[in-house]
Amino acid sequence: MIGEEEHRRAIEKISEKFKEHDIDLLLLGSSSILYRYGSVRRTKDIDVHPFPIEPYVDFYEDLEEIVEKLDGSFNIETDGSSITLFAEIEGKTLTIELIDAGGSHFLTKEVLEDMIDQADEVNGVFVPSDEHLIVAKAEAYIDRNEGDPAKQKFFEDLIDIREKIEEKDFKLDYDELKRIVGLRPERKQSQLRSIIDTQFSGLFG
Repeated sequence: MIGEEEHRRAIEKISEKFKEHDIDLLLLGSSSILYRYGSVRRTKDIDVHPFPIEPYVDFYEDLEEIVEKLDGSFNIETDGSSITLFAEIEGKTLTIELIDAGGSHFLTKEVLEDMIDQADEVNGVFVPSDEHLIVAKAEAYIDRNEGDPAKQKFFEDLIDIREKIEEKDFKLDYDELKRIVGLRPERKQSQLRSIIDTQFSGLFG
């Protein structure tokens, strides 16, 4: 598991190596919560979306050089939706998931591009907006089957985000939430709106 300070140092190191190849990182998962709100629970891996990554042939060549600098290795998912990078940082092997590196997983290219457009740059990396974070976590929650331990984790993440927003006295843009939900498949939109309305209704500006 990765603690907060170790998490930050790892992202700084990884970002530095990608920037040497003119590639930026959009933080996802627990990393985005850490950089958006300043704290996060311990996590087992780090999720990022590298960009730009086209043409893919050049990206994979860059990735091979980055992995060599990090004394690591990587595995590519068969559908190209993610690459698992194993990097040696501070004497410990860390797992970094490079999401949508050549394909699409739960987040489509349209959503990832919109995330980047709306993101804030924090210490050299890009962090999704509150609204994008909430919709992404809600989507991850509904995409999991009942009984899948990850489903409960994503629900707890939503509660954690709500508590952090309340602590900081932030207000959410409801129109922006609706717009981002509209980027998802129509079959998901009603359920996403229901979760967001239930969990965050008192925080709309």
